[in-house]
Amino acid sequence: MYAHYGCNQNQETCVYIKFPAVVGETTVQHIVQSVTCITGGALKIDHIEASVKEIDWDILDGKVVFHGVIHKQIFYVSKDNYVRHQSEDVQFSGHAEIPGAEPDMKAEVTATIRGPVTYQLLSRGRLEQHVLVDVTVRVTKTEELPVPLLGSVSGTVISNGAAQSLAVVAICDSMWRLIGFTYTNDSGNYRLVSLPPGKYYVVAARAGLYEVKEVTVEACKEANVNFFQSPSTDCAAAGIPSYLCSLLAGLLGIVTV
Repeated sequence: MYAHYGCNQNQETCVYIKFPAVVGETTVQHIVQSVTCITGGALKIDHIEASVKEIDWDILDGKVVFHGVIHKQIFYVSKDNYVRHQSEDVQFSGHAEIPGAEPDMKAEVTATIRGPVTYQLLSRGRLEQHVLVDVTVRVTKTEELPVPLLGSVSGTVISNGAAQSLAVVAICDSMWRLIGFTYTNDSGNYRLVSLPPGKYYVVAARAGLYEVKEVTVEACKEANVNFFQSPSTDCAAAGIPSYLCSLLAGLLGIVTV
């Protein structure tokens, strides 16, 4: 996953996160049949070990064509009653249907041997074998997700040179819709975070003092807004909507002893 910068349709600065989206995934079973000549002949087969040595693929429209190699070790009892072994590589190929797959996409293909190798000794020199292979195919494509880069607002609420703890600081959008609120700490400081870029109204209230300020939030930046530089003793006279005045009164009532 990685990102690059740009703008969305609302001209807000964004980071575009690129990620692999799954187009399709399936598992197909493929039987690989072969007839092998046993060097010197065999009285019987002891056992056969098999593994997928390599696997490769190509993506076509709507399908993935795969081709690989199965490596086998054949252990057998020779005419002189010794257990010997013989190795061989057998090629195989097939395809998996993946609707929506296109040549410029990416694929992950894994192949595993399912169960033991079945075999039949046709004669002392000829061995027929069947290997069942599970081939799992997963096709992905790269997609982009725009994520707005967020900003924040912080500052201090001070009255007559004294820091105001437990002051309410609320933030509204340009239509005076409440976005969130917080209380100041013992030092009179506050911080509002995770704000999309844009214009906001920030309101502070404490002990009968009210003040509202406009602020522009920028992506990945923190705006500083301090309060009670020009306070009002009347909430409505400060230009604050009545519903917000009622809310501020209630929030202040919670922390007032």
